[in-house]
Amino acid sequence: MDLKLIVQQLIELTKWFNASMQCPATKQPGPSASQYIGTIYARSVDEPDFVNLPSNPTIEQLSHIDREHAAIQSHRTTQEARENDEYRRVRFRLNGDIVHMEVNIADIRSAFGLPNYSLIAPYRPPVVSEGPRTNIDDVDHASDNEIEQLV
Repeated sequence: MDLKLIVQQLIELTKWFNASMQCPATKQPGPSASQYIGTIYARSVDEPDFVNLPSNPTIEQLSHIDREHAAIQSHRTTQEARENDEYRRVRFRLNGDIVHMEVNIADIRSAFGLPNYSLIAPYRPPVVSEGPRTNIDDVDHASDNEIEQLV
């Protein structure tokens, strides 16, 4: 085979592979949507199609929640980065004019009686708890005869 033909085929194959592997950011499911899709696929009998993910109102809502969560996290990250600054620009009104001044954050916090850390609690992801691994006898709804058999 000609070397140019092999190189051309490799380039075409690489383009095809990259195009098939790329998924737009809007189509990639976030953590909530992924968990829901995993639950759906776990209960389905057919082989899952991971390329064409399902689209229904529930998945759209979960994707919206994931996008909003990502926006909140990026805002918190930038806010935490700003909070670590020693000095920050603050506006003051002096004699009717607005003046921008660099102020030490620790001094302002101590003047207001605030602690030297952020009062906004960090986000904690939901804790997934596992149910019992074996069936548990339902004592609350059992009849007297069934309770005697259980004991």
